[in-house]
Amino acid sequence: RRRDVLNTEIMPQTPAAPESSYSALGAYSRTGKDNDVTVRRETGHRKHFVTDGARKRAPNAVAQVKARDLPLSATGRGHPSDTVWVWQTDRESISGIGETGPKWVVNINTVYTMKAFEYKRLDKNDAAVLLVDHQTGLTNLVQDFSPDDFKNNVLALADAAKYFNLPTILTTSFEDGPNGPLVPELRETFPDAPFIARPGNINAWDNKEFVEAVKATGKKQLIVAGIVTEVCVAFPALSALEAGYEVFVVTDASGTFNKVTREAAWHRMTAAGAQLMTWFAVACELHRDWRNDVEGLGALFSNHLPIYRCLINSYTSQQKASAAKA
Repeated sequence: RRRDVLNTEIMPQTPAAPESSYSALGAYSRTGKDNDVTVRRETGHRKHFVTDGARKRAPNAVAQVKARDLPLSATGRGHPSDTVWVWQTDRESISGIGETGPKWVVNINTVYTMKAFEYKRLDKNDAAVLLVDHQTGLTNLVQDFSPDDFKNNVLALADAAKYFNLPTILTTSFEDGPNGPLVPELRETFPDAPFIARPGNINAWDNKEFVEAVKATGKKQLIVAGIVTEVCVAFPALSALEAGYEVFVVTDASGTFNKVTREAAWHRMTAAGAQLMTWFAVACELHRDWRNDVEGLGALFSNHLPIYRCLINSYTSQQKASAAKA
């Protein structure tokens, strides 16, 4: 527990926060309507504004509100599953905090955000794929996978995107330099996909054309892979999270120098809210149910997993034998 910026002690009725939660300091401000109360919460360098409308009419009132029930403009990026608990005590009238004019501020309070797990599944109707900087020069930097395995994983993700008819965006950085052009197989797989050759932007999200292409998909779930993981994947992934997208990083279709740099990138992205997946898990979660298309999904897996090809061959042989007996 800590003291807040006004040097007042945390309220005695505040329960101990579980290890998985964190505390943040802030202040309530009353602006306009009696039931319109705002919590200003500061976490690191980010400021969130959380509004809880109807339950702050009396001092010491306790309230609970889900961040997902609040407008995006109020919560910043945040975590939609956050539960925000607040306690308030005496109020005093001050002015000039945050906006012009006088307003009421509760000057002693603590905000605990207790994270409740929410399984956010990939939805093929709301997902797009971003293939970032899979370039012929950069592939030489990938040392955390064998060349053959990595190429197979990237092409497997590409084939999955095509199979599920997901909007796909291709982008490269500084093609005229040592990074080299996009690997030709991706252009062949997606001849009509948006292709943004960034002149020098290291973070793809810093390129206006790239961001506009993402927005044009109309999707809110972004499946991201690229080279190298801690830069060309992590930078746009973090930017997309900040912009309010759900981000799913395909770990085995993203490569880098070694396991240390890879794991540092994974930790950074997961701490910000990204989900780490593999191309196989992406395909399974998008498909949902084998009965939707046994042959199509089986072919996708067989083309990129030799051991799975044995399984599918066994299955199809059994099916043919059963059909012949019938």
